[in-house]
Amino acid sequence: MRNVSYQAGEKTVQVPVAELSGDSIYAVSAETGEGAWHNTDSIRLGEEKRHDSLPEELLARIRTIRQRLGDCDWMTWDQWVDGFLFDANPDREIDIWLRTTKVFDEHAPKGSACKPQRKEVLRVLLNLQVSDGGLDSLLAMHGRPAHITTKKIRRIHADWVADWVAATPGLT
Repeated sequence: MRNVSYQAGEKTVQVPVAELSGDSIYAVSAETGEGAWHNTDSIRLGEEKRHDSLPEELLARIRTIRQRLGDCDWMTWDQWVDGFLFDANPDREIDIWLRTTKVFDEHAPKGSACKPQRKEVLRVLLNLQVSDGGLDSLLAMHGRPAHITTKKIRRIHADWVADWVAATPGLT
């Protein structure tokens, strides 16, 4: 069985992938590139903000992200903005979220799927953000889907990869 780990103070916690719930998120350090699963209640922002404010253009893009997430948005406006204020490159992080929520909007449009299905589509996309982008690693990371089919996961993966290739110059 595959485990993921996260740091809880000085202790490293191992969690079987099958036990991860919608209350966990995989976070990747911008400095080291290393990632780990965290319970959303245990996530703490960095020591200090790297930016005092965000330009209106970035705030407008955050509004688009939140609008696309709709009922699956788990954070307040202030939490979104504060999170990006701590990022070294908030424009890059916001672009990642925009691409992710674009595919989310295509595969889980509001009103077309029940909330558990929308949440599972989002979970697949969040797993893609932190995986190596390969379908096999995505399927291993995501585990057995409860509310969407494996075929749907394959379509989400294909669309996500196509969007990243289209948005990344020189990537083939």
